[in-house]
Amino acid sequence: MIQIRRFTETDAQAVSELIIKTLLTTNTKDYPVEEMEELAQKQQPLNVLERASWTHYYVVEAENIIIGCGAIGPYWGKEDESSLFSIFVHPDYQGCGIGRMIMETLEKDPYFLRAKRVEIPASITGLNFYLKMGYDFKNGNKELDDEHLYRLEKVRGQNIMNSFDELKETVRRLRAEDGCPWDREQTHGSLKAPVIEEAAEVICGVNIFEQTGNPENLKEELGDLMLQVVMQAQIAEEEGIFTLDDVIRGITEKMIRRHPHVFGNAKVKDSGEVLANWEEIKKQEKIGKEDDRSFLGEAFDEAEDLIGRARRRKGL
Repeated sequence: MIQIRRFTETDAQAVSELIIKTLLTTNTKDYPVEEMEELAQKQQPLNVLERASWTHYYVVEAENIIIGCGAIGPYWGKEDESSLFSIFVHPDYQGCGIGRMIMETLEKDPYFLRAKRVEIPASITGLNFYLKMGYDFKNGNKELDDEHLYRLEKVRGQNIMNSFDELKETVRRLRAEDGCPWDREQTHGSLKAPVIEEAAEVICGVNIFEQTGNPENLKEELGDLMLQVVMQAQIAEEEGIFTLDDVIRGITEKMIRRHPHVFGNAKVKDSGEVLANWEEIKKQEKIGKEDDRSFLGEAFDEAEDLIGRARRRKGL
């Protein structure tokens, strides 16, 4: 059985041996042996551990033997750009889909998902594979660099990012001094009613979709609910307390923490164990925040009241 998981410190020796074997067996077909031997000297266990200390490093196992590896991390410390590293497949398993498995895993990693651009220093040996995976020459440069590598990149989610940026800018414009008087008057408190109402209308959209197969209402109502999030965050940014980026970063980090079976080394048998882990992690996160829960009952009562008002206003 072949599986992929996060790297642990005890993997360093095996990963080092894998990389060195691949360099001296496969890459020597495209590079001088002396050059690969010199590079292999820089792939010792300590070198592997150093890279794993600041990247998300993954290994592929077959019968408890490591046969592949790959890592992703920030590109020179940038939060919106990332880079792929150390992608190697044991010579005996090349051409069996292991490389694609590694790439697909790396492209689901948070470092990839947050990035507008992902770069990879590609060897001559791996060039065609990375081109097939959708990477292209950085700035159109098809020449090898001083390290005898091609610099490839993938610019991702440009249309989605532009659409989201457009929404953020629209809300900012509505809140500007020469914007909309009604939107400028809104506060966190005044938007409580719209948040509850839009959430209820998303449920309506789900019901319509499930019963008729028409997704248009659900699409519209999700947009209306998203507007509430962006508006609340814009008000908070004006107040200097947090930004929309802080909100997005916070939920991303929470999902990573609460899914150690995906982003860490935890093992689970079924969704029941997932939920049990979730509750235990949540419990640990809430230590020191117990007072927050004292507001929850009042909030549910207020939500029920706001739903009642919305019903009456809509004649339901």
